Amino acid sequence: LEPRFNVFVRSISSWLFICVRVCWMAAALYATGLAISQFVPVPFWLCVLIMGSFTALYSSLGGMKGVIWTDVSQFAIICLAIIAVLVRSVTAVPGGVSGLWTIAGHAGHTRLLNFDGSWAGVTTPAVLIGGTFLVLMSYGVDQIVIQRYMTAATIKEVRTAMVLQM
Repeated sequence: LEPRFNVFVRSISSWLFICVRVCWMAAALYATGLAISQFVPVPFWLCVLIMGSFTALYSSLGGMKGVIWTDVSQFAIICLAIIAVLVRSVTAVPGGVSGLWTIAGHAGHTRLLNFDGSWAGVTTPAVLIGGTFLVLMSYGVDQIVIQRYMTAATIKEVRTAMVLQM
């Protein structure tokens, strides 16, 4: 950014990116600590400290291989959790999937596109514009995404990682 624009634009962009990453990491540690503190008789702050320390330790000792295998296990756990939530949600509503669809339809949540022009709601143009910037930020300068690209052995693997990125 500095050669294209100036030092100020590069500095602000870097600062904003660091703020986004710090907030993301804080939210991830907070959510994990909150979940763990519900199941173990340990104070919340200690759960966060243990998770943060454990993550730093396996990242330092295991290197990229440790991080990748942790990502694989997290992916599997998240997929299982999503399936469990979906099954529980569908079975908890009378009528199953059609009952859920009816309830969502009455609440106005079954519309695929929304061009209302409202600033208060989620509209299709807002999602497309905001989503474009988020994807550009993520695919181009996010250290977490770039490390995925750098650990791939071939260009085909990089493309696959880009398509399957979540």
